[in-house]
Amino acid sequence: MPDYNIIFGGGKFGSQFIKTIKKPILSFIFDNDADCLLAKEFPKIKFEEAHRRILLDNTKYKSERIQNRIFFIKGNIKTVYKFLKIKTPKYLVPTAPIHVIFEIIKVFINKNFPNIDLTQIKPQSSFKKPDEMFIFSFDNPEIYISYADWDEKCPDNCPSPLGYCPIHKRKKPITVSDFLEQQLLRNNYFGFNSTQIGPGYGGIEGKLIKNQFDKLSTFIEHNSNNLPIEILISTTCNCHGVLSALRLFN
Repeated sequence: MPDYNIIFGGGKFGSQFIKTIKKPILSFIFDNDADCLLAKEFPKIKFEEAHRRILLDNTKYKSERIQNRIFFIKGNIKTVYKFLKIKTPKYLVPTAPIHVIFEIIKVFINKNFPNIDLTQIKPQSSFKKPDEMFIFSFDNPEIYISYADWDEKCPDNCPSPLGYCPIHKRKKPITVSDFLEQQLLRNNYFGFNSTQIGPGYGGIEGKLIKNQFDKLSTFIEHNSNNLPIEILISTTCNCHGVLSALRLFN
């Protein structure tokens, strides 16, 4: 079965990511808006046809043009979850202004543990952070961690260098991914580290998603008699991260 990518978000950032793809890999762009930017650039396809293409052998695509290997699907987080059930993608690339992996986890829990209710809460954690790192907590329930201050803009083509940020002239003594892993090691924490794919863009490896979902499933099964219980979920890269939390209860 061929590798494939999931890109969630058919706007500006999804469009810029598509331009960074050097090798033609089967890719599906998801967006609720059937008139978004990428919906106008690539062929629209139904779920059933996408399912068939995912299961076909790679050789079926060798003679196809690059543009015919990238398709648009009108869909939401639940649609993405259906694709994850078909076959683990190579990358899930979140380019929408929501915490995509967190929303998928909510669907995952609802589908696999229908007797468990859940609600989003504010993460309750105290961080011992480096002076160069910023943590933002607003009225919304997420917490944001970054090596850029709130009014500082990172370039679209940033290679996310380790150790030092040449844009904001700031040391980076630890990646945001490693920072949260260390800080939340004793918590019920499930981190999703984004891998750098191209300048300014990253994706969460499908095998990481599968491993973390298996870990989460085992955790919930072992704690089903200890509810309510809280879990923390993050998506991070070297420089930035978003942290969300759920309370699970009967």
